[in-house]
Amino acid sequence: MNRLLKRALSAATIACLAFSSAQAATLEGVQGEVMVNRGGGYRFVSGTVELKPGDMVIANSGGSAQLSYNGGCTVLLEAGAVITVAEQPPCLTTQAPADPTTPGLTPGALAIGAVVVGAGVGAAVLLGNKDKAASP
Repeated sequence: MNRLLKRALSAATIACLAFSSAQAATLEGVQGEVMVNRGGGYRFVSGTVELKPGDMVIANSGGSAQLSYNGGCTVLLEAGAVITVAEQPPCLTTQAPADPTTPGLTPGALAIGAVVVGAGVGAAVLLGNKDKAASP
């Protein structure tokens, strides 16, 4: 495989991985016992913690915190509550539910698609020009 094509595909893969691991919310104002589960069990946290989609947060008796999503959306975590961090801020999801039979285009899907298409176009240009002589 052409070395430049390998580099383009590697860059596209890295961009996709970076996008998928983007921060979704920040946990702040932690008081009392607050725990986060990132798939490996609950662990106590303190201070400010960056959260990703799918992380679960719970506040024990007397505990509380605030989840701040991008765009200014905040959610209060009170004692006894369990919150799963959403990919999109919950303040933006108050619209009517979409038709479940019609797949939607999310910003994530569009970004990944753009990276893949861009890598493909770049590879096609590089491979298409390999037999042409360089102009003076």
